[in-house]
Amino acid sequence: MGSTRHTKHKPGDTMHREVTTTVRVKLHSLTEWKARLVEREYSAFQDAVHGEDANLYSATKQQAGKVRSNKNPREDTEQPVVLRNDCISIEHDEATVLSSWWFKFPVYNPEKEKGDNIWVPIHVPEKDTHLLTDESIRDSELVRRDGEWYVHLVCKRSVAVADEYDDVLAVDMGAKWIAVSTFLSDRDTEFHGAEVRRVREHYKQLRKSSGKRRCGREPRSSSGSVTRSRGRSTTNSIRWRTN
Repeated sequence: MGSTRHTKHKPGDTMHREVTTTVRVKLHSLTEWKARLVEREYSAFQDAVHGEDANLYSATKQQAGKVRSNKNPREDTEQPVVLRNDCISIEHDEATVLSSWWFKFPVYNPEKEKGDNIWVPIHVPEKDTHLLTDESIRDSELVRRDGEWYVHLVCKRSVAVADEYDDVLAVDMGAKWIAVSTFLSDRDTEFHGAEVRRVREHYKQLRKSSGKRRCGREPRSSSGSVTRSRGRSTTNSIRWRTN
């Protein structure tokens, strides 16, 4: 996911590639005051991206302007709150009872009438804990799903890429078959998408049979009886009149 960049290497050196991964963490156990500040920042961001004046954390307000300029979102849509990476932070402390993971969230504090920061507890998927360092986190997003708050943390890291491989898997994407794959070592080939082809053929036959039924019907009058044209065709009976 995201862009990649190869680093130069000499023969025999390990090649590295920069990759990005999005980690979704969930805010939990918010105090009433912190919940109000998060809700307020989210609502103010929506106002800002739709062209209204709103009090926001200064860096977040700049991001709202970029979203409005680049996306021009519709009035009936909600946009994720873009959090600049130099304004957010992650801390891990196993000794804390409420939560071992904490997220520094930038907000506008109406009582102080200026930008402020609050630390909120978060749930981090166990498989992603190794990714969360301040050095790896890039601009991220606050989103709301079913009344719950989540932060999508975009993490960038360098991974080692092998210079030599035991085999190569070639994949051909197509219309008849969704994909055809083969290992170059033994030419073992697999055709993927049999179920999709079956469904396509099923609906193709339905369309054909439906078309045949329509073509075989004669037009009926409003009373339900079959009507047949007599004499000259409608087209031939048309006369053009000029003044």
